[in-house]
Amino acid sequence: MSIISRISLRNYRCYRRSQSFDLASGSYFVGGNNAGKSAVLKAVKLFFEPGGMLLSDFNVTELRSRQAGSNRCEIEIFFDLSDLKSTNGQIREIRKFLDKNGVFSIKKVGIFREKTESIDVLYSFSLRGKHGSEQRYQELPECVQWFLSRFNVSYIHPQEAERLLFDAQEKLKRRLLSTFGRGASKYEKLSQLQKAWEALRQEANRDLSEKLTAEMRKIWPSATSQVELPEKIDDIVAISAISFKQDEQVPEVLLSAQGNGVQSAVLYQTHYLLDCDKTIHRGVHFPIWLMEEPEAFLHADIAYKLGALLVSDGWLSNIQFLATTHSPLILATSAAGDERVRWCLLEKSGVVFSKKVPELIQVDIDDISRRLGDPNFEVYFNISDKMPSILIEDARPETKDAFIAAGIAVTKQLTGAGVLKKYVDVLSGSGFALKAPVFIVLDNDRGAVDFKGFLIEERLRGTAGEYLIYEVGHRSYVILLPSNYSVEDMFEEYDSFIADIANQLFDSAADGSWRATKNSVSGGLTRAHAKVRNKQAADFQSAKVLISKEQDVKDLFWGKVVAESLKIRVDDAEAVKGLMALVQ
Repeated sequence: MSIISRISLRNYRCYRRSQSFDLASGSYFVGGNNAGKSAVLKAVKLFFEPGGMLLSDFNVTELRSRQAGSNRCEIEIFFDLSDLKSTNGQIREIRKFLDKNGVFSIKKVGIFREKTESIDVLYSFSLRGKHGSEQRYQELPECVQWFLSRFNVSYIHPQEAERLLFDAQEKLKRRLLSTFGRGASKYEKLSQLQKAWEALRQEANRDLSEKLTAEMRKIWPSATSQVELPEKIDDIVAISAISFKQDEQVPEVLLSAQGNGVQSAVLYQTHYLLDCDKTIHRGVHFPIWLMEEPEAFLHADIAYKLGALLVSDGWLSNIQFLATTHSPLILATSAAGDERVRWCLLEKSGVVFSKKVPELIQVDIDDISRRLGDPNFEVYFNISDKMPSILIEDARPETKDAFIAAGIAVTKQLTGAGVLKKYVDVLSGSGFALKAPVFIVLDNDRGAVDFKGFLIEERLRGTAGEYLIYEVGHRSYVILLPSNYSVEDMFEEYDSFIADIANQLFDSAADGSWRATKNSVSGGLTRAHAKVRNKQAADFQSAKVLISKEQDVKDLFWGKVVAESLKIRVDDAEAVKGLMALVQ
């Protein structure tokens, strides 16, 4: 769900001039400390809060300058209703304000009056793209006030577990009254409510407990959770208890007695269930989460699972979130969110880049990796998609095209066996519960020696002719080509091509051996000729082997692949696809 498309700040806290941030269903703000990440979240929170602003919400440096406009602090939020299907009467009124793109904005303005040391708060809204006059909140059209009231903004900070628990309890109570108190007269006597409550409490406990347990098992497969609602109806306004145990073999412990990591993970999921519960929120409802470093206190594997949940179809369809993070694992899982997730990299209260996941390029990944201080970030990101990942060690676009034409959907090209080895090292040691399998297609030439510790009998999971598949980590596999094979050998034409090249680079001798020719060769083969100069092959086949892995020979062959639209042999392609299917 994405209803807020942009936020614009002016003279707000660390932002001295106007700065805008495009948003998506899920938006991650990344950068060093004091880069302005949390300020964006707090601005959204302040915008939807009733009441005024504080002096601390202004950019003090700008305020002291006393230049024109420096006493104004502005928060403007742009709302995209282009995909909203509601036929609600108030929404119909709001649609009159929309521009041609289905967007309108509301601006909250704080004006500091130096003489009285007071702050006036005014609002304005756009009418088909143009802002009207500034006015008090109470003077806004009824439909605009109603629209703002439809937003349920949750500021979620893992270091405030006690408040998170309290907020969850309040939401649980609202769910209880909405579901089980529907139709009851608000003047009904407490004794009558108590009798009804006694009959419904057991069902309510079971229903809430089962749903929370099902959600928790997405992270802890054997977990159970028990919600205990109060026995007396007059305690409904007091506290509901939530207990939790990670496994059937461990004792049940109240959530308030758990560690911060467990508390925050359980409460994230509790809030999710309640914020998208239609029994509480009937009609138009927009839940917005403002998350500060959700990875705090979580073990790496749990942070990885939480990150995957945040960008899952269910969560992104029901809740729009803005999150700050320093976690390469949380950020990496956003690969599965595709167009619905945006990264915003901040530095010194300015935007370095703001891109949706599919728009990211290698330079962006490298920049984030450096700023997060984790050289493995690229690995985490490239293996976190919800679809299978297929990696090859050849960076040529022609190679990827050839695999795709053969029905092997390569998702990432790497630069050589050394980089692939880094991927295998990370995959073998991470222990992450990957959402989809990762396959690395590995040439069986000199580079394969670096993988000998992984390519052992105990890890072998299947064969297809001379093709082998080894499991190197959780849902992570290496598909090893036949002995002395590289990708080029998967083409029927490669052997005859190498024979032609060998005839150019070698001359036959009377004893049947082949020696490097002393004649000049074509410009595209000078490096290969230099490599074999002064070398002798026992026979023609040996001469072919000497040159088959030389780079300029391969370059010439790939030119032939493109020019003649050559295809990978069907049998070789089917062997690779068969091994992938075997382990999925």
